[in-house]
Amino acid sequence: MKELFSISCRSSRDDDAHSLFSWNPQGNFLAVASSGFSGTQIVDRQGEKIDEVPAICGSGGDNVAISWDSCGANLAVLQESNSVVSFWNESSQEVTFFDTNLRDPSFMKWSKFESILAIGTLKGNLLLYNHVTKRRIPIMGKHPGKIVSGVWNSYNQLVLVSEDGSLTVSNVAGDTLNQVNLTKTLSEISFVPCGKKGNELQQANDNILCGISDGASLS
Repeated sequence: MKELFSISCRSSRDDDAHSLFSWNPQGNFLAVASSGFSGTQIVDRQGEKIDEVPAICGSGGDNVAISWDSCGANLAVLQESNSVVSFWNESSQEVTFFDTNLRDPSFMKWSKFESILAIGTLKGNLLLYNHVTKRRIPIMGKHPGKIVSGVWNSYNQLVLVSEDGSLTVSNVAGDTLNQVNLTKTLSEISFVPCGKKGNELQQANDNILCGISDGASLS
């Protein structure tokens, strides 16, 4: 495996740096957020800095999530203890802001097919925001506890897990289609890739969900 570049995320604090990384769908831009530096950096495949999404003043926390939309046109950045989402547009390289009016957001993920952003909170509330039409759909009490992770499937349905061990499947309107209680609490979930074609992973299998619990992977 050939190394393309490296980025130092060293923190000036005593604890280890908390870092997030996310490639855009085309694989030509990498977003990097770390407690080791201010803001979210966007670099190209050679590691050259293209732009930066500045940290929101007064947030006082690390980034909760960074997420590219399905076409790689917009990067969303969510900071800890802040209700505002920052949007970086790849074409204009401008930053705009959206106030979710949510307290303590804990999760954020774009849909795979539409410009719909899902944002969850520590209290289990959910907001679905259409970045094109500006329509927002708030869903109170989607989960009884903190929404810790989620993923959109190929049917444009949102799968969420919370710290109480519950899992929900919802449509783009926020309606709950299915709900189950898990035997373990998961900290991260994703769909399992179907296999490989050469060195590339193929489309994920929506019938197999993989999660991480206490450092161990489950599926």
